[in-house]
Amino acid sequence: MRLFRRKEIVLALLGSLLIAGAVYLVLISILGRTSIVVATGEIARGELLSKENVALKKVANPEVGKEDIQDLELVLGKTVKVDRVAGDHISQELLGEPEDQSLQQLLEPGEVLGSLSLPASEGIGWVIKEGDLLTVVSTDPATISVVAEAPEPKAQPERPGSEPQSTESNEPGQEERESTALDKISLANQMIIANIEVLEVVRPEHPDSRDLLEGSPQLVQIFFRATPEEASKIAFLEAKGSFKVVVQEGSL
Repeated sequence: MRLFRRKEIVLALLGSLLIAGAVYLVLISILGRTSIVVATGEIARGELLSKENVALKKVANPEVGKEDIQDLELVLGKTVKVDRVAGDHISQELLGEPEDQSLQQLLEPGEVLGSLSLPASEGIGWVIKEGDLLTVVSTDPATISVVAEAPEPKAQPERPGSEPQSTESNEPGQEERESTALDKISLANQMIIANIEVLEVVRPEHPDSRDLLEGSPQLVQIFFRATPEEASKIAFLEAKGSFKVVVQEGSL
């Protein structure tokens, strides 16, 4: 008796599955299916789309949105504005242009594309615009402790009948101090990078409450043209957090 009841239950479950499958096939045949572009794995914001992270997938028509893309070639080489995971639709509104590649076209031979992040809470980040010229100055005391040049020794009055005294100072260590002073002046001058042309400014669209709660500051991202040496110095100062920016209005 128990064996018979178990068979009835199994048959009932199989019958339900068959009915559900049949209904699904009927709905698919009525509603139809469309191939759209989806993510095949995790894609970070700003990452380039390629055949390695996106593909076409058939979904039921009711699941297709107005902004969904049906041609894979339309997304290749683009970026996404938000993070994606496997199976997520890649819609038109999420596509972006690769910032680095578009800005690279504005560079002259020997120039590189540099970037600098400023806290959105600082007003200067909202003033800077494309075409402005920036001067980046180090605020690290180690690089701005400039020693004044030593004063020239006063000429001693000559005594009658005495030989003229040499104008060179015999004070021990004076030459070394003057050399140190010049070295520090040179170091300070190296930490001043002037006339950096702004190519693009990316500001946060709106404050994110989660970032505010977690203490993560909103940033204004500035892209500029510079020599490799200038870009390296600015990256060094940014990493140390010891710099100030002065803006001079310009135009592209």
